[in-house]
Amino acid sequence: MDTRELLFEKFEILDCFKKDTNAAVYLAHHTFLGKKIILKVLNTETLLDEQIVERFKREAKILAKLEHPNIIKVLDFGMYQHFFYISFEYFESENLRVFLGKKETSVDEKKRLLVQLFHGLNNAHRHHIIHRDIKPENIFVNNNLQLKIGDFGLALSREDTMMTSQYSIVGTPSYMSPEQIQGETLTAQSDLFSAGIVAYELFTGENPFVGNDVNSTINNIIRFDEERLLNELHSLPEEIQPLLQRLLRKNARERYENAEHALLSLGETPESEKIVVAIQGKTMGRRKKIMFILSGTLLFPIVFLLWNKNQIGIETKQPSPISETRTIDTQKNTNGVPLASLKENERREEPFIPPSQPTLKKEPRVEIIDVAKPNNTELHWGELFVECLPWANIYVDSQLIETTPLSKNIVLPVGEHKIMLTHPDFPPYSENIRIVQSKVASVKIHLDTLFGFLECSVFPWSEVYIDGKFFGHTPLNRPLKLFPGEHTLSFRNPKFPPVQQKIVVLQNDTLKIRHKFER
Repeated sequence: MDTRELLFEKFEILDCFKKDTNAAVYLAHHTFLGKKIILKVLNTETLLDEQIVERFKREAKILAKLEHPNIIKVLDFGMYQHFFYISFEYFESENLRVFLGKKETSVDEKKRLLVQLFHGLNNAHRHHIIHRDIKPENIFVNNNLQLKIGDFGLALSREDTMMTSQYSIVGTPSYMSPEQIQGETLTAQSDLFSAGIVAYELFTGENPFVGNDVNSTINNIIRFDEERLLNELHSLPEEIQPLLQRLLRKNARERYENAEHALLSLGETPESEKIVVAIQGKTMGRRKKIMFILSGTLLFPIVFLLWNKNQIGIETKQPSPISETRTIDTQKNTNGVPLASLKENERREEPFIPPSQPTLKKEPRVEIIDVAKPNNTELHWGELFVECLPWANIYVDSQLIETTPLSKNIVLPVGEHKIMLTHPDFPPYSENIRIVQSKVASVKIHLDTLFGFLECSVFPWSEVYIDGKFFGHTPLNRPLKLFPGEHTLSFRNPKFPPVQQKIVVLQNDTLKIRHKFER
């Protein structure tokens, strides 16, 4: 008699990989699909942190948008009573760290793994999804060297761009990009930096940024000597050096623009180009058929007339020269480059710029443009609503526009804009906003959430100085608010030698420092 447990009336439990009070991971048989699956289950009744439920839901929704051979596929998700569950494809594998610890791999095999990693990332990025936690533990490999990216619980989709800083700094510190650690707006290039660390570790066996503790690791990433790190790449295989030289850059703008460029560096054709080539091949096939039919259609009357001429002896005159005609190739752009040879994401119409199109003025302030004005009706506009406490100066694309609270929405041209909010007593806030025609984008932020915090516990007691400024005596009544970034912390007690150290404070995070003076 089969006594296997049946969960949620459709999952037959085969094995339990992990289980605690709040969550469990099972190997199960999906009775409706008739296949083995991996089942994640969350008990929402016992959870104290609702963000875990939110992370579960986000992972399911994001993975539902993705279908790629190098990304773990979600099959099913939903609620059953107070349980939230997600079922994934069963991919018999091990994470990359475990896999490399068990098996020796050649340079070609490592390169093959990297190619698959960048194919998976390229697919996610083309769907406007940033993973935010690329590391060996979230990359899975089977015995046939097939690779899949998993755990999209921290991923950020385009729909999340209006979210505030509660999701700004998440991930694994030793694989974060500098901009991710500092709570800045993230792009696909942040994932590429993390992938660069994975690639470095794949070929050297070590992470170049890992320190003695989390704080030193974060400090290593923010302050690393780029020139020294790039010089160390000379010991790696020649085909890998250019890849890492572009991925491991502090400045995101100096990295590859996207994963397709990383694939090209590895000598791999990106999937978008393969699709274009396939389309081009089908188009040429159709053209040949059409030309064959047309040729036959035109040739028949000509043959008929010539035959008729010979039969009845009709005298014909030489046709007058036909004026030269110009054939317009609709498969080329205005520069004469065949569209079929361009990447899909490079195919776009030539922009129409009306001669009277206004531009933002360069004075310190500009007038808010009224969308109802007749001379603006031929342009494409959207609106931006900003709500900020306590108040802030609003910069759009580095230009001062207005100060909150706004009397009316800011009208901006359709497209991507960088928004920055500044207040002299608070850390600056910035994010990229997409303005959509005739719609209102919104930014809502409380500047108090942008601080980092410091707790100090010193025995017997100490004066606390940060960057040379006195902040009080321990024990402190409350955590100290600090701008995110690097600071110099000093403890002073007249009976002991002074102590000084570098610290890195993260946005919306509390750093706890404990010290005991000793003679």
